[in-house]
Amino acid sequence: MSDDELLDEISRLERVGLIQYDRDEEFVRIIGFHRERPAENAKHMISLIRDFKKEVFGRRKCPPMWGNAIAEFVVACVQRKQLWKPDSKSHDELDAEMKPFIRMTWEELGDPFLAALNDELCDARSVVVEDLKTTLPVLHAPIMRDCGGDYSDISDIPF
Repeated sequence: MSDDELLDEISRLERVGLIQYDRDEEFVRIIGFHRERPAENAKHMISLIRDFKKEVFGRRKCPPMWGNAIAEFVVACVQRKQLWKPDSKSHDELDAEMKPFIRMTWEELGDPFLAALNDELCDARSVVVEDLKTTLPVLHAPIMRDCGGDYSDISDIPF
């Protein structure tokens, strides 16, 4: 396959929503990977968080696809965490790594990360949304309005 043919195939896969491709970095993201194959346990999730940190933080310019990948990963992890026993030490271990990671990602990537979280959370169970709202209070208003939920009890959200 020639380079041009490869780029044509990549473009086709992007158009149908299967991948994101960063031409500058020559990096492919498979959309839905973390949704379909979430990490199984806290140890694996924490390892992936550390990998994301190495890749994202400290770059001069981080490609938008990283925010999309992290948003998908975060929501998949929080959904998986709901299956664990509530008193499991894995909850605390994951939260100790995940919560600062989410805040750091928002500080680093800003609104595009929030938009990506919005896209992921619109289809998530309410317990997942609530879990993430405690971590990142800025999620309250924009996400709930965009998803069409009735969250009229939310007031005085700290931004």
